[in-house]
Amino acid sequence: MVAAAVFIVAFAVAKANQCSGGGECPGGNKPNNVLSMLQTNLQMDALKDKGGDQMAEAQQIAAGRGAAVEGAVVRVSSSQSPNGSLFQVQKDTSPTRSSLAEVDSRMTAALDSRLRVEKRKVDSRIGSQPFEGKREPHVCIVARTCGPHVACAPGPGNPHNIVRAFLASIASQEYDSWELHLINGQGGGDVFQKVVDNIGDSRISNGPTSPEIFSSNTWGYEATNYAIEKMLDYKVPCEYFLFTNADNLYARGFLKTGLAGMRAGLDLLGENFVTRYLQPTEHMLGKNYEHMPMLEAGFKMSHIDLGAVLVSAKPMKAGNIRFKPENNITTDWTFFETILNRSGGKSSTFSQEVHFIHQ
Repeated sequence: MVAAAVFIVAFAVAKANQCSGGGECPGGNKPNNVLSMLQTNLQMDALKDKGGDQMAEAQQIAAGRGAAVEGAVVRVSSSQSPNGSLFQVQKDTSPTRSSLAEVDSRMTAALDSRLRVEKRKVDSRIGSQPFEGKREPHVCIVARTCGPHVACAPGPGNPHNIVRAFLASIASQEYDSWELHLINGQGGGDVFQKVVDNIGDSRISNGPTSPEIFSSNTWGYEATNYAIEKMLDYKVPCEYFLFTNADNLYARGFLKTGLAGMRAGLDLLGENFVTRYLQPTEHMLGKNYEHMPMLEAGFKMSHIDLGAVLVSAKPMKAGNIRFKPENNITTDWTFFETILNRSGGKSSTFSQEVHFIHQ
């Protein structure tokens, strides 16, 4: 198998050199086609060792690439091949380079998504094994928003661009084990579906959102509780939650900053943040300013933001702790305080690093 692979790579390189300069290969064969299909077959060999499901998926990917090249057939034969051939190239109808690149990009994204799913499965299985300190707990992000044509739409500015910027800031996180659920704070179905689809990250999805509009305005808390219940019912593997609004922004290191605390199993992991509210700043001639880091940030009323805290799922499940909209402006703090004061709690930690902008 190694010898065959070496031969194939050498052939592909020679073919690429022969057709260098961006032109067509003699006979219409393109080096990109050869290398693309070679990559597919090597991926199939790797996946074959992991069982039937992965092999079936690899065959589907190969079929997708085969359709894209419209007749180009590149086959790597195993030692059991009936004719013993190592490499065969048949008819190539010369599809465009752009169509090949687009298909290759989609296939690569599908493989990357599958690898992330498999990694999460492995992480969940090793939770009780030695070296638990090396695993990455899974974070479920519940992001509330309103539709683009209602009074509570993200703004000022283009609502679609605002939500897109928020999602991009999450998709860019250095920490990999997370998923985001974009929910409609008013209820009544999903919103910003095209924005979610265009981000192109399988970890980001719409819902769960109530199909019915809520009878009263609870500033998204009723919608958040609805999503929590559905996610727990669906047995989504949430070890930590992040509750936020889809007009905020996060630096790439936000989730990673909480890694040590998550591995330790702490209940709450807070971070400092930039607040949009006015704050007194005596060192600036007594003026009040917006968009400044929170002064004396920590787990105390009016000095913490919901979107700046990773919340362990364990106390939420054990104590059935949810948001209570009737508490109005103290709803967030009451939620944190209930977790902090629960019997048998696992404590909390707070970082003064600023990775979050509350807008």
